[in-house]
Amino acid sequence: MPEDKVLVRTFQLVKARPTVIPWGEVYTSLQTGVVEGMESTTPAMYTMKFYEVANYIAETNHQHSVVGFLISEKVFQSLSKAAQEVVLQAARETMDSNYREARGRPRSRWTSSAPR
Repeated sequence: MPEDKVLVRTFQLVKARPTVIPWGEVYTSLQTGVVEGMESTTPAMYTMKFYEVANYIAETNHQHSVVGFLISEKVFQSLSKAAQEVVLQAARETMDSNYREARGRPRSRWTSSAPR
């Protein structure tokens, strides 16, 4: 679990015993039984190959990440008006997509993305 006081307290309130482990040690901690589970995003679970050492996933939707879109004022103002509008539209679409994705990833997408 990341060292996040709110997240740690959230899990304590549902009677879990959260253990803060450095990200690079999560795989071996699961593999060797130092911890019995972990908290992360589905894409990170796939990227880090946690499916190799953990057979189950519980999608709790307990956390929604807000993704910000940042661009410097100097760079933005250097763009043509048309390019500025393209950037703004792409940002809106990306943030909308992120929100929809965070609200509920269908289980079938996880199952089909994790090789066995």
